[in-house]
Order: sequence, then structure tokens, then C-alpha cells
Amino acid sequence: MQIISDDVYLKHKENINSTITVHDMAFSVIPDLRNIVHHGFADLAVVSFTMVSIVHQILESPNFDRFLLLRRSVFAIMILYVIRTLTIIVTQIPPSDPSFCASFPNEFGALINRMFEIFTGSKKACTDMIFSGHMAFMTVSLVRWWIDTTKNRQWIKLCKRLISSIHVALSAVLFLGLRLHYTVDIVLGIIIAVFVTVGVELICWYVYISLDSNFAFQAVRYWVEASGTRKGWIHASTDVLA
Repeated sequence: MQIISDDVYLKHKENINSTITVHDMAFSVIPDLRNIVHHGFADLAVVSFTMVSIVHQILESPNFDRFLLLRRSVFAIMILYVIRTLTIIVTQIPPSDPSFCASFPNEFGALINRMFEIFTGSKKACTDMIFSGHMAFMTVSLVRWWIDTTKNRQWIKLCKRLISSIHVALSAVLFLGLRLHYTVDIVLGIIIAVFVTVGVELICWYVYISLDSNFAFQAVRYWVEASGTRKGWIHASTDVLA
């Protein structure tokens, strides 16, 4: 989708200046790090935080289903990326770094190569703006850190929440310094991800699962909460009712 979005933007460059960027006050405060730090460090910040978060979610999940909390995160990310796909396809804003712009590849091999480059982070898409996928992805993990540490000891809970929050905050500054996103992309990514993640958590706790329903939402909901065993679902339901 990012490749298509870039191509649409470049096809309309006769009507706009394809090298223009939107004024962002944060860019005048945060120094340009593009000649100092490789943009791959942005992906490293996301991946490292995600890996630690995955381990934490597995450890904090109930014994009857160690992947329960992880599936909730995946569910939230799925929703976010459906929303994000719509936003970047429908609306293209001037990129924060026009050097990332590239037309749609004419050959299938080149297309696969471009997709691989974007997936691995070696190349970026220029119209991959609103909202920030990097920030949304990290925010899902951050919200889970806050939710999943509720029953930890007070000092452990405080340390986990503080360290994870600092990591995400510094990552946001890095994204701006590398000119990967505008401030509005970062802010919207945080807000939308918080609402989606908390919404998923509330749905998982309070929306009744009908095991006999064929409704797609119920099927996904059942996968999130009880894909392991029916016994796991019964335990989860008992916890909610209690």
C-alpha cells in the first residue's frame, strides 16, 4: 500500500511541488539527524521494544494460555493497520523527506524487491505519513505494559512503566529527528493506538462470546481469547465474571 501511495503522489506532482514539505515546529527544535543516524535505527527501536514486549506479554499471561495477551496485541495491530491502510491510500500529504519517493515499479521482480526493501526497512516510503505506523506499533506495546503490570508489585510496576515510556518517548524524538514523520503523525499514532488497544482490552473482558455464532467478529474474538482450548476460554470467562 505504501508503494501505491507513493506512486499516486508522484503522478500528481504536476499539480504540486513534489519536493515541498509541510512546516513542522518540531523540526526547528529537534536537529536533523539524517546525516548522523541511519534511518534503520528507527526500525531497531521498534523491533527491540516489540521483542521485549512479546516476552513480557507471554510471561504475564495466565498459565492456562501463555499467548493470550500477545493475541490481544495482534488483534489491536490488525485493526490499526486496516485503518492506516485507508488513511495512506486515500490521502497523500507532502512527505517529510521527499528523497524516499519512488514510482511504482514497472516489473514484477522490481516490485518484489521494493516490497522487500520496505519490509526490511532498507528503504522507506515517502507518503507513509498519517498516521505513524512506528508510533502506533510501539504504543500498542506500551499500553500493554501499563495494563499487564497492574498486578505487579508497586516498585516493579513503576520501573516497567517508566522505562517503557521513556523508550517510546525517545523513539518519537528519533522519528522526528530522522524526518520520518511529522509531529501530527506521531500524535495521531499514539492517540489512535491507545483507543484501539484499550478498546480491544474492554471488548475481550466484557463482550460475551457465543461459541455457536458464525459472525466474523465472534470468530476473531474467540481466536483472541480462546484459540488454545475451550478450557482456556472457560477460565477466562470465570475470571471476568468474578
